[in-house]
Amino acid sequence: MWSKEEIDILMNNIERYLKARGIKDATEIIFEMSKDERKDFYRTIAWGLNRPLFAVYRRVLRMYDDRNHVGKYTPEEIEKLKELRIKHGNDWATIGAALGRSASSVKDRCRLMKDTCNTGKWTEEEEKRLAEVVHELTSTEPGDIVTQGVSWAAVAERVGTRSEKQCRSKWLNYLNWKQSGGTEWTKEDEINLILRIAELDVADENDINWDLLAEGWSSVRSPQWLRSKWWTIKRQIANHKDVSFPVLIKGLKQLHENQKNNPTLLENKSGSGVPNSNSNSSVQHVQIRVARLEDNTAISPSPMTALQIPVQITHVSSTESPAATVDSETITLNSGTLQAFEILP
Repeated sequence: MWSKEEIDILMNNIERYLKARGIKDATEIIFEMSKDERKDFYRTIAWGLNRPLFAVYRRVLRMYDDRNHVGKYTPEEIEKLKELRIKHGNDWATIGAALGRSASSVKDRCRLMKDTCNTGKWTEEEEKRLAEVVHELTSTEPGDIVTQGVSWAAVAERVGTRSEKQCRSKWLNYLNWKQSGGTEWTKEDEINLILRIAELDVADENDINWDLLAEGWSSVRSPQWLRSKWWTIKRQIANHKDVSFPVLIKGLKQLHENQKNNPTLLENKSGSGVPNSNSNSSVQHVQIRVARLEDNTAISPSPMTALQIPVQITHVSSTESPAATVDSETITLNSGTLQAFEILP
């Protein structure tokens, strides 16, 4: 399933493509232009997405073909779809026309049919079969890390009891990592991810090579999985889309450095890390100052950017936790509230 961030990247790429070429409607390219006329379209709009071009192509068709928004399939349509599938095989255009739906819609619905697919927890036998099939189809050995070049449709067909989507998710998010001797992801890994991205010194998130970043990292289950971890981290910043990538990274580094150097920032007076529901606490903002350095300049930093963090005030003092202050007063932060940060330009 595509995440909101992936869809946002795709839509922004499409918008830039249209603007650069003076085209008003993407449907002109998708449904009216020949393959030669739109030959660079899908490759261009796939920039920054860790998805094969065919996956981008299918997603775009689902987004722009009105027949993809007819609504939920009725039981009658499901039965008709099964009959048409037996009759026409993989001729999705013909099947779609018969049902008044797009080719991509009926294809996707067939992929999700549960008639021959189990649901719920995988059995040991299913996991073993999945691993055998993946290694067989990719000519790799058990224990090898395999995250690219896998035909999940072929894998699902060979596994027999799970869908293409189930097989892909199970392998990339768990089984591949387990079989290669992976370790559990920790808070230290989260900090290391921020630091490693910072070391790349890239101006844009789309310039990150996730395959390279995931290489040799035992707690990373796949490049795709690592990227999803990054999205989880950056979503802690409420306006992460509105600030530059270097400022975002610098702010996250500063935040974690402060937390590491001042553990009391993550605890209340009881030490539980959970606010006391009976206390008369109030919500304020902590500002961690981050200098914005311009490229290729030796002069002093330009005006500061503030990382503003909604926190629960559980204690006010002039002697404790000197790293976090509001109006010259020191506060103790609660880790359970560190969910929605905001960088103020």
